[in-house]
Amino acid sequence: MKVSVSQESLARGLNIVNRAIENRPTMPVLGNVLLEAEEARLRLSTVNATLGMDITCWINAKVHTSGAITLPARTFADLVSNLSPEQVDLTLDGPTQTVNLRCGGTRANIKGIDADEFPPVQRGDGGDLVIDGRTLKEMINQTVFAAATDDNRPILTGVHTRLEGNVITMTASDGYRLAVRTARLEQEFGSPVEMVIPGRALIEVARVIGDEDSEVLISLPSDRAQVMFHMKNVDLASQLLDGKFPDVTAIIPKSYSTATVV
Repeated sequence: MKVSVSQESLARGLNIVNRAIENRPTMPVLGNVLLEAEEARLRLSTVNATLGMDITCWINAKVHTSGAITLPARTFADLVSNLSPEQVDLTLDGPTQTVNLRCGGTRANIKGIDADEFPPVQRGDGGDLVIDGRTLKEMINQTVFAAATDDNRPILTGVHTRLEGNVITMTASDGYRLAVRTARLEQEFGSPVEMVIPGRALIEVARVIGDEDSEVLISLPSDRAQVMFHMKNVDLASQLLDGKFPDVTAIIPKSYSTATVV
């Protein structure tokens, strides 16, 4: 593998995917970021086995020779963030699984782990649902804060998402707080779809959505309990939480005599 990328793009891409890295990975390779040079792009991927979440980011690159390697995610990110804003040249020495990095006056060698040892990263084409990026980001930010942060009741660490007709509803509660947000979609679902998406995964989705993400595609694979978010240059896949989310409709008043507008 031999590839050239801009320092700014590489640093930004690593900042996005490294959010999936576990603090204490169960295997050394889970603390690494997968680099794959293909066509005119460099693909960065990380996997969080505990949460069942993976993040993939594509950045423009000049690929001289295709190939793949995994490098220590935090070590590599720290090195790249301190480089001068110039072109970064990465060259892989296959026999030693070492990447030689050159940028301006900086030279470094980083020992990696064979890409074949990295767990499979979920890929998806197209989407079952298209939603405005700004609307999705707003919905997440207005609900996920109310989700539980401890694992006493794992189902409450997620956000219940319901698709019915052309309406999407997100609900989060930690047992004390409750947040519900609805929005209308341009498409309609024939039969209602319900799922509980981990709050941490949605937080990362909201962070990644940028001004250029006018639309976000959401895939719901039928063969596995998973949801995938497709943005312009980033894909995020997450396992769904297993369990029944509490029915909160009974505690939301259906009528009122006084309303306060803030």
